[in-house]
Amino acid sequence: MTPDPRGVLDAFALPGEPTAYVEVAGGWSNRVLRLSTTHGDYAVKELRNAWGEPRWLDWLAEGWRLETASAAAGVTVPEPVPAPDGGCLAWVPSVDGGAEVPVRVHTWVEARTVPREPVDVPLAEWLGRTLAT
Repeated sequence: MTPDPRGVLDAFALPGEPTAYVEVAGGWSNRVLRLSTTHGDYAVKELRNAWGEPRWLDWLAEGWRLETASAAAGVTVPEPVPAPDGGCLAWVPSVDGGAEVPVRVHTWVEARTVPREPVDVPLAEWLGRTLAT
């Protein structure tokens, strides 16, 4: 199910109107869409429980705590957009009007996908510095 772009903006109290909404290649456990608006671009992650884990929402909340603590410590990350309750996700309507879809939102950052095979030395060094931070 695809989250409704207007529903995403409303759920996260983001300004503007949707101007484009396209799926981004690369994810397997979650789907990422780029939502362009009259006020900027956002990465919208449609969250899926790919493992059938009953506590997957707890995992997301723990990941959110690590992500926000890392950003506060100076690690460069795409800026996470908190849900109105301060958490990491909101349930938004789907474009087809069916069930609601859980989503996370970050400000959009131009980037490249990290390869699955061993990485080159500059990327490995950057990762080491980032993890040390």
